[in-house]
Amino acid sequence: MKILFICQELKLNVPRSIRVSELISRGTTNKVTVLYFDDHAYENNDGQFRKVSLTFGNFMKFVFFRDFYKKRTNYSVINKLVGAVNLFYDRFNLLDNWTLSHSKIVEYLKKTDFDAISISIAPFSNFLLVPKLRKAGYKGQIVLDIGDPLSYNSALNISRDGVLKKIELSSIQLANKLIVTNSGTQKLYRDDFNFSKPIEVLPNGFTVNELFYPPKITFSFNQKLELVYAGAVYQTLRPIDPLLAAIKECSEDVEITVIAAHKPNIEADNIKWHGRMSSAELIDYYRKANILIYIDNITGIQTSSKIFELLALGKPILFLYSFESENYLFAKNFPWVIFINNDEESIKAFFQSADTIKPLELIPDYTKLKTFEWDNMAKKYYEFLGSS
Repeated sequence: MKILFICQELKLNVPRSIRVSELISRGTTNKVTVLYFDDHAYENNDGQFRKVSLTFGNFMKFVFFRDFYKKRTNYSVINKLVGAVNLFYDRFNLLDNWTLSHSKIVEYLKKTDFDAISISIAPFSNFLLVPKLRKAGYKGQIVLDIGDPLSYNSALNISRDGVLKKIELSSIQLANKLIVTNSGTQKLYRDDFNFSKPIEVLPNGFTVNELFYPPKITFSFNQKLELVYAGAVYQTLRPIDPLLAAIKECSEDVEITVIAAHKPNIEADNIKWHGRMSSAELIDYYRKANILIYIDNITGIQTSSKIFELLALGKPILFLYSFESENYLFAKNFPWVIFINNDEESIKAFFQSADTIKPLELIPDYTKLKTFEWDNMAKKYYEFLGSS
């Protein structure tokens, strides 16, 4: 079976990029090609899969894709002019600048032949690629790999929901199958979009390393609490300020390291910050920590696969939540997870009483967790792509 994956980029620490990278690296029983965008043009076949990179001229890179390519000049006047051009274009562009890449993708597909195309819906403008491929004459199988829905998305402009839903509806109806990361999104497409074709729920998986699946978990809250949070600092969806405000008022016996692209708003001697880092570097911080932090979304149906990786580390997890989400219900299966309302008073109360909490000592059962290893996720993915 000849399969084409379409994604924006192959990049470390970007969830959708990691997902595509992990899937294509395990697709050796199929003839897999991945079409993506990078700062230079090349095609190569490393024996596992073929990579095809689409490129743009310097003007396009600098003016329209400058955030992606991180191109700037030393002249503020030029940068302001480029910003003005981008802003003007955005007034007429419904989703994002990556719609400018669609003509190149369509032209590439006119010269090739694939049994199935898996389109990663990141960016959201890849929804618009579906009708363009059908109009160009592609009659093969189109599978949309959707992380977050376009409509009913708490991270987007709700006032445009009607327009976004029309785009989403027209695109998915031209697809043969959908892959989503959680049952909430699956239900949305069944109930609100009346999508009757196959929908498979396949979350992002995780790759096993030497720290995962310790045979025994032991922990005493009488020791110094060394916490780690690694993820996005996203106040409107996963607020970290309540946690940091509570920790700031704690003694030096409670310390947190925040690993994120953006520095948190709250600073204190017991709050450390490091920018985004590779998985290999992050492992060292997980190794030193004795408590891990997971901050759940405060609204919506989106889910994060970070919880699988944290559970596999076999250390106590403080799960900060606002409602009983899908991830909340899954984490309830594991006795080393401690659930705290994501507000400053509740978190402060936990730290004040932590020394009275019964020490953890248990033999963990990782059976449910192991189904989300990337090897298992990829197997299900290709089975779904190949099914009729």
